[in-house]
Amino acid sequence: MPRHALFSIPLFAALATPLAAQEADIQPDTVLMERIQAVATRTERATFDVPVPVDVLDGDRIDRVQSDNVVADLFPLEAGLEVEGEGPFLGLPVLRGLSGNRVLVLVDGQRLNNSREAINFGGVQPGLVDVSSIASIEIVRGPASVLYGSDAIGGIVNIVTRKPELPAEGLSLSGSATTRYSTVDRQRTGAIALHVGTRALGIAVRGSARNAADYSSALGVVPHSSAETRSGAADLEWRPFEDHGLTLRWSTLRGEDIGVPGSGGVFTGFYPRTDRTKLSLGYEGRDLAPWLARLDARVYAQDQTEVFSTVLDLPPIPAGPFDLLIDTTTERTGDVRTAGLDVQAGSPVAGGHYLTYGIDLFRDRVDEQRLEESVHVLVPRSPGPPGSTEIETDDTPTTPESSYQGMGLYLQDEISAGRWTLIPGARLDRFDIEAEGLEREEGAVPAEDRTESALSGSIAALFRAADWLHLTGSVSRAFRTPNVIERFFFGPGSQGGLSVPNPDLENETSVNVDLGFKARASGMRVEATYFHNRIDDFITFVPGTFMGESEIGGQPVTTVGNVGEARIRGLEAEVEHRGAWLGGTRTAFAAFTWNDGDDLLADEPLFVPPLKLALGIGWSEASGRVSGLVTGRFVDGQSEVPAGFERTTGFAVFDLHAAADLGALTGRPLVLRAGVENLLDRAYEEPYGAALAPGRNLVLSLEAGFGDRETR
Repeated sequence: MPRHALFSIPLFAALATPLAAQEADIQPDTVLMERIQAVATRTERATFDVPVPVDVLDGDRIDRVQSDNVVADLFPLEAGLEVEGEGPFLGLPVLRGLSGNRVLVLVDGQRLNNSREAINFGGVQPGLVDVSSIASIEIVRGPASVLYGSDAIGGIVNIVTRKPELPAEGLSLSGSATTRYSTVDRQRTGAIALHVGTRALGIAVRGSARNAADYSSALGVVPHSSAETRSGAADLEWRPFEDHGLTLRWSTLRGEDIGVPGSGGVFTGFYPRTDRTKLSLGYEGRDLAPWLARLDARVYAQDQTEVFSTVLDLPPIPAGPFDLLIDTTTERTGDVRTAGLDVQAGSPVAGGHYLTYGIDLFRDRVDEQRLEESVHVLVPRSPGPPGSTEIETDDTPTTPESSYQGMGLYLQDEISAGRWTLIPGARLDRFDIEAEGLEREEGAVPAEDRTESALSGSIAALFRAADWLHLTGSVSRAFRTPNVIERFFFGPGSQGGLSVPNPDLENETSVNVDLGFKARASGMRVEATYFHNRIDDFITFVPGTFMGESEIGGQPVTTVGNVGEARIRGLEAEVEHRGAWLGGTRTAFAAFTWNDGDDLLADEPLFVPPLKLALGIGWSEASGRVSGLVTGRFVDGQSEVPAGFERTTGFAVFDLHAAADLGALTGRPLVLRAGVENLLDRAYEEPYGAALAPGRNLVLSLEAGFGDRETR
């Protein structure tokens, strides 16, 4: 089983900023640590009142670390989260050991995942969403298929983008300009934002650009790690009445010359271009009738285009009196056009019930263009027969033109009964998959027309043992339906040799159990969760045959199959304390995570993360004009690995961040932020890393604002 397939390192993140209170009986210093989420139950609830593990990363935290890649910069410090991939753009979220298309990524509650994501080593990149547009990130650790369908076996990452600002009265005009520079990759970033609003109408326009060169590790430059991005967004929100609103949103991001750190030598990979454009229209209604408390409806269209190039430069192969040199260049352009509709309603019912129900529809249209050029050169070893050069080209796609349509119906009940809150839920999904025939030199793949279905269920419970202590537990069943590339890919595979299709793949399924508690006291927050997740019919590469042969031209034949039964279990614990210190507010935190994984059929360990500990302390001056945060991560080595996998070595890494509000000096909003990452300039690789992590990095940013004024 691939190293990255079942692997996680949960950690707790520092919380160094005030947060809004949601319960009147919480003490003031505890109130500052409360957060609101909407993704876990599809209703807005304080994280303290949600019976599943949820984290919310707010915009202030993203600004504080001057993030250019929220997954790589913030996730390694979060409970149950890790990152796969390096560099300023690449970075897949990993939740409780599952990554790629086993983690569902949402943008404003709508799917970013698509049916063209590669198995195992692929997955949707959250970097397709511009950091400057992100208001917060909501994370659900553990399966969540009941509310969101396929791909949520590991959990959910919901990226919430910024909305227009609507003042209570008058006309408001505000904006900001931000510039950022980092030394490790000589990265230059600029972003601008403009907001214009009245009580009923708001408009927001944003844009950004960045350019990053190959970054340096403590041991030297890491090649193929550069990236360039350009982005733009425009939002319009209209509220003709207090309980009704329409939102029109457009966003686009284009990435160019994005390298794959760690590649080079025999194999080099890079993205000449990858971009995403999305347009959505939404309606929001509240208190529409005694039996209808809320109604949300959104329709959207999205186009994701990815150009991926590879260069395969094999070592010389002895061929009689010659050395055979093979240099193969491949460029593949994948285009996925998505249309979707989400309708959700909420209804209170007598007896302490609140029903959440709705329908999700989406349709992916998948196209691919591909060009492969292979140069074969025979070089004489000694005087004798002359050498020769032969060029072969192949422009046949490896994935047929396809459509992938999903429909899900869900119902959830939130039952309040004394000290108990019970949340049962169920969902039915149907998928219609159509693939045209594909003819390659190796053979032909017939057209396919398939229908699949899946049923999910869950029940979660929260018991209020005391005002300051909530006990939590949940049991949930999740699934993942194989996508287009997993079913129909036919051609040279990333595993080497020939990869043949398997349209008869079954769904992956999992059953997860969580038990934990959440405690709040004066200035203190403590949370702990034990989880046990069993995954059946795991999908991965397996040996295959083509026309009865297991090898073609001396190279193995592989396919994608349902194999294995996996078990991952772990403990995620978080502690935070806030209090007065040195004329300001101190925030101290600690977090510990333990994971264990087994391949039950092979009777061997899975590659799971080693022990990990996070410690930190932050301080903010009473007025909030000056603040600082120091964090440290301590990662143990992993020696218990399955056959064929490399052991990892432990490391410790420290970061320092500070901010100063200079508005009192300039008379206008102006914030200076500075940070030193990898303070001790350690040479290390993250457990998921294919390359050395960046070395010591000085990051500076300056944000200037204007406006926030009203005119009559």
